[in-house]
Amino acid sequence: MEGTKAENIIDWLGSLDERKTASRADANPTLETILQDDTGDLDKEGAKRYRLQQIRERSESNRRQVFAARGHVCEVCAFDFKKQFGADFSQSANVHHKNPLALGERKAASADEFAVLCAPCHTAAHMGPGRKLNPWTIEELRSFIRARWDR
Repeated sequence: MEGTKAENIIDWLGSLDERKTASRADANPTLETILQDDTGDLDKEGAKRYRLQQIRERSESNRRQVFAARGHVCEVCAFDFKKQFGADFSQSANVHHKNPLALGERKAASADEFAVLCAPCHTAAHMGPGRKLNPWTIEELRSFIRARWDR
């Protein structure tokens, strides 16, 4: 089988409509064969599964700019990565887009367009129906935490 995995996948997808008979199916390998995908047994721990997806790249210069301007403390819960883990782990903080990338491409960005969040707060920002594209604001997340502590 020649070509890259991507080329093989494209060829396989193109052949789906063409496969009509068993002998034809033997001539065209399945996606599992091409990729050595073993997800036929969904209960198998560590099974390999391949998917085709498009991702948006994050700007490393934006990340550095945000950390330089805002530090490494979660803006919701005040967890301090640098204080807790030292300088080596301070980059573990998440840089959160206040206006999600899914709403459109943007070239230039200022540190004000971002927030520094720990992983749990970043997950919470996008939880709930419709929150992927319309995340909770930093103040809303803080109010959730205050409400829990005030009980």
